[in-house]
Amino acid sequence: MQFFNVSNTLHLQLKLSANIGSFKIAPLLILPLVENAFKHISNFKDPSKNKLYINIYLEQDSQFVVDVINTYNSPDGTELLLNSSGLGLKNLERRLALLYPGKHSISRNRKENSYETTLKIQYYD
Repeated sequence: MQFFNVSNTLHLQLKLSANIGSFKIAPLLILPLVENAFKHISNFKDPSKNKLYINIYLEQDSQFVVDVINTYNSPDGTELLLNSSGLGLKNLERRLALLYPGKHSISRNRKENSYETTLKIQYYD
């Protein structure tokens, strides 16, 4: 597990599980999830409250999982989330449908001050 402090404005945690090994996915599938997290992250005056967690691991040895959680300012964050086009995630969903038909899921969960997006790709039949 690695922790980063970016310009004293953000607490970033990246966790890569050791069991991923040499598993490969199509290029740039994770990028829209990370971009959205940075786009919508909170802007609290206290940098320790601005958090971004990226967790990449294998689940039950059959699914590749990317879990991205970021804080956002509420109600400003809610308005920004509702007014954003969502084009990055729509394009991601289209790519997943073409590349991994019936073998993927993407879920989004919004809480009071955090937003979580989870991508799962099944890689064994």
